[in-house]
Amino acid sequence: MLCGTQSTFGLKLDFYNDQKGSIWGRAKGGIHQQGFQGILHGGFLVALLDAGMCNVIFNSGAEVATGDMNIRYLTEIPITADMIIRAQIIKSYLTLYKVEAEIYVNQKVAVKANARFMKRQ
Repeated sequence: MLCGTQSTFGLKLDFYNDQKGSIWGRAKGGIHQQGFQGILHGGFLVALLDAGMCNVIFNSGAEVATGDMNIRYLTEIPITADMIIRAQIIKSYLTLYKVEAEIYVNQKVAVKANARFMKRQ
């Protein structure tokens, strides 16, 4: 839906390492991700954050599933906005990862999240 290259309607997101343990990616929504008139739907934004957080963990070689997530919406994001997604692992345990992510618009944090991911068995 968001990252893979196979889905016809997917966003085909790419994420890049910054050599400091974070990953970065660019995204752009559109009319199909609209919530209220002219702004992106909150669920779409959460999906972007989740994709970023999963990817930063995948880079460490682990397969995970989202356990829980806390989201903070700081401002509306217009459907035409260029977004940057950033994620980093805060702490890892044997079977659990704590991760944070943000969506930036015009170099300002618009949405942020922290989450726990469980290692798949």
